[in-house]
Amino acid sequence: MFIGKYEVRFFCVHGILFGTFWIFLSTVALAYDGLVILGFGDSITVGYPYLDGYAAGCNCGMYEKNLEQMLNDCGHPNLVFNWGYSGESTAGGMNRIESNIQTAINQWGHVDFILLMEGTNDYDYGFSPGTTRFNLDVMIEKVRGIPDFHITPILGTLTPDTANPAKSIPSYNAQIRDLALQKNVLLVDHYSAMVDNWGVLNYDGLHPNEHGYYQLASQWFKGLQPLVGPCGIVPTGAYLLLLRH
Repeated sequence: MFIGKYEVRFFCVHGILFGTFWIFLSTVALAYDGLVILGFGDSITVGYPYLDGYAAGCNCGMYEKNLEQMLNDCGHPNLVFNWGYSGESTAGGMNRIESNIQTAINQWGHVDFILLMEGTNDYDYGFSPGTTRFNLDVMIEKVRGIPDFHITPILGTLTPDTANPAKSIPSYNAQIRDLALQKNVLLVDHYSAMVDNWGVLNYDGLHPNEHGYYQLASQWFKGLQPLVGPCGIVPTGAYLLLLRH
């Protein structure tokens, strides 16, 4: 993402030839006053098939941009960043979550929420639902343990997977629901909201289509509303301080 540029001028001194060139900065530290929200997970967070690979914190994505628009329309200035990594297990997410959050803090001055939905690839890695729960638990503790910032983790259940029924998504989601209760973490139940209409919401059985990603954004939005306040009330000043401490 291009942020700005600096001009550096060179000139001739004692026979040394200097010129002019531009330095383009891809990131600078900014103090953003609105909400900063991170989407964190695998290819469903990335936005496959419309986006793929490692999103690396881009201000892009399928549910991310829809969610950002919903919050803006509701009167809540915000930025939603995409920290999805296609094909990743919860073990991979556990290893990178702290550094990704710190990168966002360095760029924007703070992070308010992290939307954590990961585990649909764990079956392919041989991870049991209990292992997925353990890894998500570690991620929650890592988020809560970041000093000087009150970052709120929000857990999402996994979306259906009709491409591989043997995966038994409900078994993983049972662990995720129980973990949210144990850790006192807000749960957004994407599975329950989408399973009955998954036939028209999926692209390939595993990943949502455009309608499915909009549904994901809607569910995240509903989960965030009690935390950011009703529409028309912009969380600034004292309210933001309360939110972050």
